Amino acid sequence: MDTRRDYLSLQDLYLPIAIAVWVLFTAVVVFAVVRRRRRDDEQSEVASPDARRSAPKLEVAYVIGLTAVAIFLVATTFGVMDRADRVSASPGVQVHAISSRWQWRFEYPGLGVVSASTGDRPTSLVVPADTTIHFTGTARDVIHAFWVPERRFKRDLFVGDTARWKLMWPQTGFFGGECGEFCGLNHGSMRFNVEVLDGAAFREWVAERRREGDA
Repeated sequence: MDTRRDYLSLQDLYLPIAIAVWVLFTAVVVFAVVRRRRRDDEQSEVASPDARRSAPKLEVAYVIGLTAVAIFLVATTFGVMDRADRVSASPGVQVHAISSRWQWRFEYPGLGVVSASTGDRPTSLVVPADTTIHFTGTARDVIHAFWVPERRFKRDLFVGDTARWKLMWPQTGFFGGECGEFCGLNHGSMRFNVEVLDGAAFREWVAERRREGDA
């Protein structure tokens, strides 16, 4: 799943609302300062009953407006997160991501192969293009995070818990991934590569890994 479009839509929604709130807040502050100066200049003037009654009404309207905006943003955000978290009932490929300081291990339960780091080389996550990848993930020692900046996707992984998510790469290519949570002194080296292959190349990779496992 390409989550960039969903999260960009949230960004496009949040930005104008944030600007509007900032403008409103600035206007209220300026109004309060100007009003306070006028009161200081006219200390003998007593506020009318109508003015005192209108102030609570404005405050109530302000609170109701902010509450409505907050409810709208929360509902919209959770809707996008639900779409991003929804796992396909029939994924094309299943991958189990195991994180530990400071390396990654990717197991393919349905294919019987494993991709793990060798020496100083980052682990390669190999997936077919244009295919829904059903991920499960966990951590063995501390909190880690599966982060692929190109997909704008990050998922925290906890010890004793299994996270589930899905991703899809529409085109072949080579991308970078890393741990998105500080996990110790070598956190910066906890990276992995994402190799997106076409269907035939991916099947060839699986067959080669099986031959290596039998050897």
